[in-house]
Amino acid sequence: MNQEEVINNRHMKSSEIYKLGYLLVGAGILLFIDQKLKTGWLTFAIPAMAGFLIMAYAWMHRNVGWTIAGAILLGAGAGLLTGVVFMTARPFVEQAGTAIVAFSGGWLLTFILTSRLTRKVQWWSLVVFSVVLSSGIYLWFYSSAGIFAYFVSLSASLGLTLLVWGIIARRMLGLIIAGCIVLTVAPALYYGWVVTPDLPILVKTGKMLVWLALGWLLISFMARLVFQKFIWWPIIPGGVLGMVGWGLYIGGSAGKELGFISNTGSVALILFGVYLILLKYSLRK
Repeated sequence: MNQEEVINNRHMKSSEIYKLGYLLVGAGILLFIDQKLKTGWLTFAIPAMAGFLIMAYAWMHRNVGWTIAGAILLGAGAGLLTGVVFMTARPFVEQAGTAIVAFSGGWLLTFILTSRLTRKVQWWSLVVFSVVLSSGIYLWFYSSAGIFAYFVSLSASLGLTLLVWGIIARRMLGLIIAGCIVLTVAPALYYGWVVTPDLPILVKTGKMLVWLALGWLLISFMARLVFQKFIWWPIIPGGVLGMVGWGLYIGGSAGKELGFISNTGSVALILFGVYLILLKYSLRK
């Protein structure tokens, strides 16, 4: 690129700055109107309006960067509007949760629009959407349950997103492994630390480790389902975690170990049985 082309590009970028002036003028007019009408919501709606205009303009001009900026600003404005204006009768934690859930809509719009513009699925924005959405859901429903409930919500949404990403996006084994492990963190924390807070630490830790072991076994199951081949190495860490977890549970409980082993063993048997069924049908092919 020669010097003349660089100068022309700079001139084109600087010539677009005046369009930002229209937004600033419009925002000032709306602020002035709200001072007179005292609506109580018009001022908070300005970011959402600006984000929508930026997103619509960028979409028409096929500009990915400004489309992302507009969608995120629209989500932030929607979160501000719903959390501050429409949820005033609710506790502050629920207001924050509602605002974050609305904000996650901006990331969902980013995922949809950028995928359409680039004609390629932009999974990174869906990962951010799942994290933000799970955070809002936690504040709305489970904030009183403690920090472990937050990680349950976060790992469930994030693990499922990574797993779907790994299956659809060219069958990426690394993402499938990460998705299986992160996904099983949710039941591990839920059954180990959320629903049974009064149990001994050894028992809760044992429950958690057994559920994490099932996550490693799930890797072998998903590999057979997606790649039509057996991956044996996840059985080693899964088996170690399972035996350690059962040992801790038996050592910390009194007379309840049989029920726990049968419950967790039933899940493992279901996975192994489905695996054998898949093996049979794949051999027929």
